[in-house]
Amino acid sequence: MRDSGSFIKVCASFLFFVLLEGVSLYLVYNNSIIQKSALMRGFNSLIASVSDAGTSVTDYFSLGSANRALARENSMLREKLLKMEKMMDELSLQEDTLLAEEFPSYKFIPAKVISNSTDNMHNYILIDKGYKDGIEKDMGVITSDGIVGYIVNTSSNYSKISSLLDVENHVGAVISKNNTFGTLTWNGKRSSYMSLNDIPIHTNVELGDTVTTSGFSRMYPPHHPIGTIEKISNNDGISFDLNIKLFGDFRSLKWVYVVSFDGKSETDSLLKENIKQK
Repeated sequence: MRDSGSFIKVCASFLFFVLLEGVSLYLVYNNSIIQKSALMRGFNSLIASVSDAGTSVTDYFSLGSANRALARENSMLREKLLKMEKMMDELSLQEDTLLAEEFPSYKFIPAKVISNSTDNMHNYILIDKGYKDGIEKDMGVITSDGIVGYIVNTSSNYSKISSLLDVENHVGAVISKNNTFGTLTWNGKRSSYMSLNDIPIHTNVELGDTVTTSGFSRMYPPHHPIGTIEKISNNDGISFDLNIKLFGDFRSLKWVYVVSFDGKSETDSLLKENIKQK
Protein backbone atom coordinates (compact mmCIF):
# COMPACT_ATOMS: atom_id res chain seq x y z
CA MET A 1 0.00 0.00 0.00
CA ARG A 2 2.88 2.32 0.86
CA ASP A 3 4.47 1.76 -2.60
CA SER A 4 1.12 2.37 -4.27
CA GLY A 5 0.72 5.67 -2.44
CA SER A 6 4.21 6.77 -3.44
CA PHE A 7 3.49 5.96 -7.10
CA ILE A 8 0.26 8.03 -7.02
CA LYS A 9 2.14 10.98 -5.51
CA VAL A 10 4.82 10.79 -8.21
CA CYS A 11 2.20 10.69 -10.99
CA ALA A 12 0.30 13.59 -9.44
CA SER A 13 3.51 15.60 -9.14
CA PHE A 14 4.38 14.88 -12.78
CA LEU A 15 0.93 15.90 -14.01
CA PHE A 16 1.06 19.07 -11.91
CA PHE A 17 4.52 19.85 -13.41
CA VAL A 18 3.19 19.35 -16.96
CA LEU A 19 0.25 21.60 -16.16
CA LEU A 20 2.53 24.33 -14.85
CA GLU A 21 4.78 24.03 -17.93
CA GLY A 22 1.75 24.34 -20.15
CA VAL A 23 0.53 27.44 -18.32
CA SER A 24 4.03 28.95 -18.51
CA LEU A 25 4.28 28.34 -22.24
CA TYR A 26 0.82 29.83 -22.71
CA LEU A 27 1.77 32.98 -20.81
CA VAL A 28 5.04 33.30 -22.69
CA TYR A 29 3.29 32.72 -26.00
CA ASN A 30 0.74 35.47 -25.35
CA ASN A 31 3.04 38.08 -23.80
CA SER A 32 6.17 38.02 -26.02
CA ILE A 33 6.19 38.26 -29.80
CA ILE A 34 9.80 37.03 -30.07
CA GLN A 35 9.22 34.02 -27.85
CA LYS A 36 5.91 33.35 -29.61
CA SER A 37 7.78 33.22 -32.95
CA ALA A 38 10.45 30.90 -31.51
CA LEU A 39 7.79 28.56 -30.14
CA MET A 40 6.00 28.49 -33.48
CA ARG A 41 9.27 27.56 -35.26
CA GLY A 42 9.82 24.80 -32.76
CA PHE A 43 6.32 23.41 -33.25
CA ASN A 44 6.65 23.60 -37.04
CA SER A 45 10.01 21.80 -36.92
CA LEU A 46 8.50 19.08 -34.75
CA ILE A 47 5.53 18.66 -37.08
CA ALA A 48 7.85 18.51 -40.14
CA SER A 49 9.98 15.83 -38.50
CA VAL A 50 6.96 13.74 -37.67
CA SER A 51 5.65 14.21 -41.24
CA ASP A 52 9.00 13.13 -42.77
CA ALA A 53 9.08 10.07 -40.58
CA GLY A 54 5.57 9.19 -41.62
CA THR A 55 6.46 9.64 -45.30
CA SER A 56 9.50 7.36 -44.94
CA VAL A 57 7.39 4.67 -43.33
CA THR A 58 4.77 5.00 -46.07
CA ASP A 59 7.45 4.79 -48.78
CA TYR A 60 8.94 1.69 -47.19
CA PHE A 61 5.61 -0.13 -47.07
CA SER A 62 4.87 0.91 -50.69
CA LEU A 63 8.05 -0.73 -52.03
CA GLY A 64 6.17 -3.96 -52.68
CA SER A 65 3.68 -2.30 -55.01
CA ALA A 66 6.51 -0.40 -56.76
CA ASN A 67 8.38 -3.66 -57.35
CA ARG A 68 5.26 -5.26 -58.75
CA ALA A 69 4.81 -2.31 -61.12
CA LEU A 70 8.44 -2.65 -62.28
CA ALA A 71 7.95 -6.37 -62.86
CA ARG A 72 4.90 -5.67 -65.02
CA GLU A 73 6.87 -3.05 -66.97
CA ASN A 74 9.77 -5.46 -67.52
CA SER A 75 7.33 -8.07 -68.77
CA MET A 76 5.84 -5.60 -71.25
CA LEU A 77 9.32 -4.58 -72.47
CA ARG A 78 10.31 -8.23 -72.94
CA GLU A 79 7.18 -8.85 -75.01
CA LYS A 80 7.99 -5.81 -77.17
CA LEU A 81 11.55 -7.10 -77.64
CA LEU A 82 10.26 -10.47 -78.82
CA LYS A 83 7.92 -8.71 -81.25
CA MET A 84 10.83 -6.66 -82.60
CA GLU A 85 12.91 -9.82 -83.09
CA LYS A 86 10.01 -11.36 -84.99
CA MET A 87 9.83 -8.24 -87.17
CA MET A 88 13.58 -8.55 -87.82
CA ASP A 89 13.02 -12.14 -88.96
CA GLU A 90 10.29 -11.00 -91.33
CA LEU A 91 12.48 -8.20 -92.71
CA SER A 92 15.29 -10.70 -93.12
CA LEU A 93 13.05 -12.96 -95.15
CA GLN A 94 11.95 -10.03 -97.31
CA GLU A 95 15.59 -9.15 -98.05
CA ASP A 96 16.23 -12.82 -98.77
CA THR A 97 13.51 -12.63 -101.45
CA LEU A 98 15.19 -9.57 -103.00
CA LEU A 99 18.53 -11.37 -103.11
CA ALA A 100 16.91 -14.40 -104.72
CA GLU A 101 15.41 -12.17 -107.42
CA GLU A 102 18.82 -10.61 -108.12
CA PHE A 103 20.62 -13.98 -108.26
CA PRO A 104 18.10 -16.59 -109.49
CA SER A 105 20.68 -19.43 -109.49
CA TYR A 106 21.26 -18.99 -105.76
CA LYS A 107 19.20 -19.60 -102.63
CA PHE A 108 19.76 -17.61 -99.46
CA ILE A 109 19.06 -19.04 -96.02
CA PRO A 110 18.76 -16.33 -93.33
CA ALA A 111 20.36 -17.13 -89.98
CA LYS A 112 21.00 -15.39 -86.69
CA VAL A 113 24.53 -15.01 -85.32
CA ILE A 114 24.89 -16.67 -81.91
CA SER A 115 28.59 -16.06 -81.29
CA ASN A 116 31.31 -14.25 -83.19
CA SER A 117 35.04 -13.64 -82.67
CA THR A 118 37.11 -10.92 -84.34
CA ASP A 119 40.31 -10.65 -82.26
CA ASN A 120 42.05 -13.94 -83.08
CA MET A 121 44.18 -15.01 -86.01
CA HIS A 122 41.55 -17.64 -86.88
CA ASN A 123 38.04 -16.37 -86.13
CA TYR A 124 34.79 -18.33 -86.20
CA ILE A 125 31.08 -17.51 -86.19
CA LEU A 126 28.23 -19.69 -84.91
CA ILE A 127 24.72 -19.41 -86.40
CA ASP A 128 21.33 -20.88 -85.44
CA LYS A 129 20.72 -22.93 -88.61
CA GLY A 130 22.03 -26.42 -89.43
CA TYR A 131 21.77 -29.26 -91.90
CA LYS A 132 18.07 -29.74 -91.24
CA ASP A 133 17.66 -26.22 -92.72
CA GLY A 134 19.55 -27.20 -95.88
CA ILE A 135 22.98 -25.90 -94.85
CA GLU A 136 26.01 -27.87 -95.97
CA LYS A 137 29.76 -27.65 -95.57
CA ASP A 138 31.61 -25.21 -97.88
CA MET A 139 28.58 -22.99 -98.46
CA GLY A 140 29.39 -19.29 -98.55
CA VAL A 141 27.96 -16.83 -96.03
CA ILE A 142 27.20 -13.18 -96.79
CA THR A 143 25.34 -10.10 -95.58
CA SER A 144 23.81 -7.39 -97.73
CA ASP A 145 27.04 -5.41 -97.14
CA GLY A 146 29.61 -8.05 -98.03
CA ILE A 147 30.95 -11.57 -97.54
CA VAL A 148 31.32 -13.18 -94.12
CA GLY A 149 33.03 -16.54 -94.65
CA TYR A 150 32.08 -20.15 -95.40
CA ILE A 151 30.57 -23.12 -93.54
CA VAL A 152 33.13 -25.52 -92.05
CA ASN A 153 30.85 -27.70 -89.90
CA THR A 154 27.16 -28.29 -89.27
CA SER A 155 24.92 -30.00 -86.74
CA SER A 156 21.15 -30.46 -86.85
CA ASN A 157 20.38 -26.93 -85.64
CA TYR A 158 23.66 -24.99 -85.81
CA SER A 159 26.54 -24.26 -88.16
CA LYS A 160 30.11 -23.05 -87.72
CA ILE A 161 31.53 -20.45 -90.11
CA SER A 162 35.19 -19.85 -90.85
CA SER A 163 35.19 -16.06 -90.79
CA LEU A 164 36.67 -13.93 -93.52
CA LEU A 165 38.84 -12.67 -90.63
CA ASP A 166 41.09 -15.72 -90.82
CA VAL A 167 44.67 -15.31 -92.01
CA GLU A 168 44.39 -18.59 -93.94
CA ASN A 169 41.25 -17.65 -95.88
CA HIS A 170 41.75 -16.52 -99.48
CA VAL A 171 38.90 -15.16 -101.57
CA GLY A 172 38.87 -14.23 -105.25
CA ALA A 173 37.79 -10.61 -105.75
CA VAL A 174 37.75 -8.11 -108.60
CA ILE A 175 37.96 -4.36 -109.05
CA SER A 176 34.47 -3.77 -110.40
CA LYS A 177 35.25 -1.01 -112.94
CA ASN A 178 37.71 -3.14 -114.95
CA ASN A 179 37.10 -6.66 -113.60
CA THR A 180 40.78 -7.08 -112.64
CA PHE A 181 41.18 -10.19 -110.48
CA GLY A 182 43.12 -10.40 -107.22
CA THR A 183 43.28 -12.40 -104.00
CA LEU A 184 41.58 -11.03 -100.88
CA THR A 185 43.33 -11.82 -97.57
CA TRP A 186 43.36 -10.62 -93.95
CA ASN A 187 46.55 -9.66 -92.13
CA GLY A 188 45.24 -10.43 -88.63
CA LYS A 189 45.04 -6.80 -87.52
CA ARG A 190 42.01 -4.52 -87.97
CA SER A 191 38.65 -6.23 -88.49
CA SER A 192 37.41 -3.62 -90.97
CA TYR A 193 40.27 -3.90 -93.48
CA MET A 194 41.45 -6.55 -95.96
CA SER A 195 44.23 -6.72 -98.53
CA LEU A 196 43.74 -7.33 -102.26
CA ASN A 197 46.99 -8.67 -103.66
CA ASP A 198 48.47 -9.59 -107.05
CA ILE A 199 46.90 -6.70 -108.98
CA PRO A 200 49.08 -6.12 -112.12
CA ILE A 201 51.04 -2.87 -112.06
CA HIS A 202 49.53 -1.70 -115.37
CA THR A 203 45.98 -1.81 -113.92
CA ASN A 204 44.04 1.45 -113.73
CA VAL A 205 43.45 1.68 -109.98
CA GLU A 206 42.18 4.68 -108.00
CA LEU A 207 41.28 5.36 -104.39
CA GLY A 208 37.58 4.78 -103.79
CA ASP A 209 37.20 2.10 -106.48
CA THR A 210 34.74 -0.63 -105.49
CA VAL A 211 35.84 -4.23 -104.96
CA THR A 212 33.38 -7.12 -105.36
CA THR A 213 33.33 -10.91 -105.44
CA SER A 214 34.54 -12.53 -108.65
CA GLY A 215 31.90 -15.29 -108.69
CA PHE A 216 34.43 -17.79 -110.03
CA SER A 217 34.06 -20.25 -107.14
CA ARG A 218 30.23 -20.09 -106.97
CA MET A 219 30.62 -20.03 -103.21
CA TYR A 220 29.51 -16.40 -103.28
CA PRO A 221 27.24 -14.71 -105.82
CA PRO A 222 29.18 -12.74 -108.47
CA HIS A 223 29.80 -9.00 -108.06
CA HIS A 224 28.61 -8.96 -104.46
CA PRO A 225 30.00 -5.85 -102.68
CA ILE A 226 33.07 -6.16 -100.47
CA GLY A 227 34.56 -2.71 -99.95
CA THR A 228 36.47 0.20 -101.44
CA ILE A 229 40.17 0.84 -102.10
CA GLU A 230 41.63 3.06 -99.40
CA LYS A 231 45.36 2.69 -100.00
CA ILE A 232 47.52 1.62 -102.96
CA SER A 233 51.00 0.15 -102.47
CA ASN A 234 53.54 -0.75 -105.14
CA ASN A 235 54.78 -3.96 -103.62
CA ASP A 236 57.58 -5.25 -105.89
CA GLY A 237 57.39 -3.15 -109.05
CA ILE A 238 55.28 -5.88 -110.65
CA SER A 239 51.97 -5.73 -108.78
CA PHE A 240 49.86 -3.58 -106.47
CA ASP A 241 48.80 -4.43 -102.95
CA LEU A 242 45.52 -2.67 -102.18
CA ASN A 243 44.15 -1.85 -98.73
CA ILE A 244 40.38 -2.47 -98.79
CA LYS A 245 37.95 -0.83 -96.35
CA LEU A 246 35.09 -3.30 -95.88
CA PHE A 247 31.48 -2.19 -96.27
CA GLY A 248 30.35 -4.53 -93.49
CA ASP A 249 31.20 -4.39 -89.79
CA PHE A 250 32.18 -7.79 -88.35
CA ARG A 251 31.90 -6.49 -84.78
CA SER A 252 28.16 -5.88 -85.13
CA LEU A 253 27.10 -8.99 -87.08
CA LYS A 254 23.57 -10.10 -86.15
CA TRP A 255 22.06 -11.62 -89.30
CA VAL A 256 23.70 -13.45 -92.19
CA TYR A 257 22.67 -15.39 -95.32
CA VAL A 258 24.01 -18.82 -96.15
CA VAL A 259 24.44 -19.13 -99.92
CA SER A 260 23.26 -22.23 -101.76
CA PHE A 261 24.13 -22.49 -105.46
CA ASP A 262 21.63 -24.63 -107.39
CA GLY A 263 24.22 -25.92 -109.84
CA LYS A 264 26.85 -26.82 -107.23
CA SER A 265 26.54 -30.61 -107.51
CA GLU A 266 26.71 -30.46 -111.32
CA THR A 267 29.75 -28.16 -111.44
CA ASP A 268 31.52 -30.19 -108.71
CA SER A 269 30.95 -33.34 -110.74
CA LEU A 270 32.48 -31.76 -113.86
CA LEU A 271 35.49 -30.51 -111.92
CA LYS A 272 36.07 -33.98 -110.47
CA GLU A 273 35.99 -35.46 -113.98
CA ASN A 274 38.62 -32.96 -115.13
CA ILE A 275 40.85 -33.89 -112.21
CA LYS A 276 40.53 -37.63 -113.04
CA GLN A 277 41.38 -37.01 -116.71
CA LYS A 278 44.58 -35.23 -115.69
